[in-house]
Amino acid sequence: MVRHYRGSILIITLWLVTILATLTVATARYLSFEVHLTKYRMAREQAKVLARSGVYLAMQRLATDAQEESYDWLQDDWAIFPQEDPDTDLSVWKVLMYPKENTARETSASIGYVEIRITDEDRNLDINKASLNEITYLIGSADAASAIVDYYDSDTDGQWETSVEDPPYIPKNAPVTVLEELLAVPGVASLFSLLEQSTVAIPPTNTPMAVNINTANAKVLGAIGMPSLADDIIQFRKQGHYFTDLNPPTAEDPTVVVPFDTSDTEFLNTQNRLSVVSRVFRVETTGRIQNQTVNARVKAVVDRALIGKATQALPKVLSWQEG
Repeated sequence: MVRHYRGSILIITLWLVTILATLTVATARYLSFEVHLTKYRMAREQAKVLARSGVYLAMQRLATDAQEESYDWLQDDWAIFPQEDPDTDLSVWKVLMYPKENTARETSASIGYVEIRITDEDRNLDINKASLNEITYLIGSADAASAIVDYYDSDTDGQWETSVEDPPYIPKNAPVTVLEELLAVPGVASLFSLLEQSTVAIPPTNTPMAVNINTANAKVLGAIGMPSLADDIIQFRKQGHYFTDLNPPTAEDPTVVVPFDTSDTEFLNTQNRLSVVSRVFRVETTGRIQNQTVNARVKAVVDRALIGKATQALPKVLSWQEG
């Protein structure tokens, strides 16, 4: 009887040890998961802070550039960044983040980094101000261009206002906030890449956007009225030249002859729409935490109109997207 009792106690003890061991393993795994999750959340927040900080670094760089010179071009300080690695994309500015106590400042010692890319939007046409003919020139479809204008204009007399499509489509009749809105416009999805290459959606402002002759592509220059001069201007820029003034047209080197006659009809008819300075910029940043392989992205559009003026006003953020 005693042996049977002792045997029962031994079996119960073994079961308890097994249960406790199982609970210990489960708890350890749970705690390990929580630790990893906490580390990930911390890394994610760090990446977000890096990405957001990158936008403000870009704003400061744009402010400094505006104070130093009154023109913008594709090799400007905001457009290219010196890199130690010759294979690195010069259009991306990489800023490393180190632990507070670290003084070595070696790449391998950094916690993470933020990549910053700055692009002026004045190389593009504001889709909310572009005419039917201009949009047609850019995308090659009068029907799609008509649908785009019908989407953002304020009237209700367009062909799509009483659409019987299934599913139904109703124009916004208000300014485009982001270009992606236009993917819903009939006939635009297949041409959207062309829109992205040459247009931008800018919220309505009192100051009209001019096209920067130093950064706009040939398609944009042609759309606003210089189809014959566009290729010559692009070739002029490929040779390392740029305009510092348009009244009269002057290159960075006064001895360099500009690529068109200043009495040319196309230039004279378009001059009031051109500029040598960019006002609106797109800033794209990616914050990365190396030991967690975590990243966060921010895309912001900023208006530099007041930067460098006597008011010393900060740039105005027109849009901000995080992902």
